[in-house]
Amino acid sequence: MKRILVISDIHYPTRIKNIESLLMLLSKLKSIDAIIGCGDYVCDEIVQILRSEYKESYLVIGNMDQLCENLPININIEIENFKIGITHGAGAPFGIKKRILSEFIEKPDIIFFGHTHEQEFSKLNNVTFINPGAFCSKQYCIVEFENDFFNYEMLSL
Repeated sequence: MKRILVISDIHYPTRIKNIESLLMLLSKLKSIDAIIGCGDYVCDEIVQILRSEYKESYLVIGNMDQLCENLPININIEIENFKIGITHGAGAPFGIKKRILSEFIEKPDIIFFGHTHEQEFSKLNNVTFINPGAFCSKQYCIVEFENDFFNYEMLSL
């Protein structure tokens, strides 16, 4: 079994002024196997913190991450028996899943995304979409994968 922290839209220091709540969450979740970051960290310090806390970190760039180190727009990984796509998303919320899906050449089983600041679990064209919400609004998600099954929990601090 693999437990993953999924986080997005931290927006430090523009929307949250200190990182204490993030550091508290990371210290509380030491049993997590990896982190998926769906962009909008805003500063390199957050990227470095996330990478230093977990052996496995899968981080993509968001539309507010102009100053962040070279992060990819999309990532494709495999966890247990699932093909995973990770991206931030862009543009208006209406139609965002369709736009995101078109970014992936090979269709994933699950796509993690951010940008809308809304927690979401939905499906489109047999692809599961999970948005952990905005950490600047104290939202995040934990996903557990085991063989051909996964469970998710949308959480708030």
